[in-house]
Amino acid sequence: METLVADHTLLLRAEPGDGGRSSRALSRRATRGDLIRLAPGIYAPAERWLLLPAHERELLAMVAFSDSRRRPVVFCGATALRLHGLPLAQISAPLDVISAHRGQVGIRAQHSPYVNPQAASRLLNRLRTEGRVRRSQRGMPMLPGVRRHGNVPGGAAAFVDVTVRLKDGSVLGRVRAVTLPVAMATVFGREPLRVGTAPADALKRLAVSSSADAVDVKSSYQVESSVQEARHVLRTGAERTRFERQWDFADGLAESPGESLSRALIHESGFVVPDLQRRLYDGEGRLLARVDFWWEEIRLAGEFDGFVKYTAALASTKATGAEGQHALVQEKLREDGIRRAGNNLARWVWADLMDSRRLSTLLEEFHVPRRR
Repeated sequence: METLVADHTLLLRAEPGDGGRSSRALSRRATRGDLIRLAPGIYAPAERWLLLPAHERELLAMVAFSDSRRRPVVFCGATALRLHGLPLAQISAPLDVISAHRGQVGIRAQHSPYVNPQAASRLLNRLRTEGRVRRSQRGMPMLPGVRRHGNVPGGAAAFVDVTVRLKDGSVLGRVRAVTLPVAMATVFGREPLRVGTAPADALKRLAVSSSADAVDVKSSYQVESSVQEARHVLRTGAERTRFERQWDFADGLAESPGESLSRALIHESGFVVPDLQRRLYDGEGRLLARVDFWWEEIRLAGEFDGFVKYTAALASTKATGAEGQHALVQEKLREDGIRRAGNNLARWVWADLMDSRRLSTLLEEFHVPRRR
């Protein structure tokens, strides 16, 4: 059995049996602004909380919420897919849990983690000034809401224990989540495309890539068996129809959650869905670029997060001065080559995906055709 070493410097709890001394000490540190309170009796260092990526803060919130409840918590839906290692395109998504009582179904906000909001705000401003937090990060990161589900396919009995780790390998703890097939059935059978496409694309990508590698045939088999089991636990014809549409829409060529979300929003907005990862050549057959999206009918290339790609080298500590300038020139030459070959190029970023109307307006400006 795997031996787990938890990172006790990140999730801080009171010591039992000390007469409440450690609890009072943690509370005082939170009042000073050194700590934030994730859940009753569970704290984290404020600076580390602010420096963690958003998806890792969500992992802290999952473990803290689970550990602070009197009754065992079973995560389901999109949260369970994340715990099983699949990517999501949602930002600030609620924690999906199975409701213990039917009357509790729905979304509820959690408390603010900042016992001393003024101190936390000063800390965030200092981290921005030092360049350790992106200036584009808006506001203080809050705890995700909690969405309680009733009538989950497969029920709460079909759960597994999942070890929660940060990217650096730090162990936060163990939580309960429904099995992968049950999570797939809930998301693919009930949620809109914008929620399910990123994990579905990842599963398709795993199945396609592993099918060509004898070493990973087991992974390909596991994907297919999970799909079959998910179909089995779905209860209604409408859920099965939605599941099949989601699975048919999934495409393993998508390389990031942002690309998956883009494609889902393009479809939901009524536009023709583009081809993925198209290679473009000049008149002499030389490769110009491989673009994220391609509409053949109007010879339009689309790139998600294009401005980040355009300046990615400048954001690197190694790419300064001449190196950064070279990266900008190379990207400009790439874009000029695409346009000289008689193509057009549209770029969009995360902000355009957070408001689908912005993406629709952009696509209309480039005359992307609507689905018939």
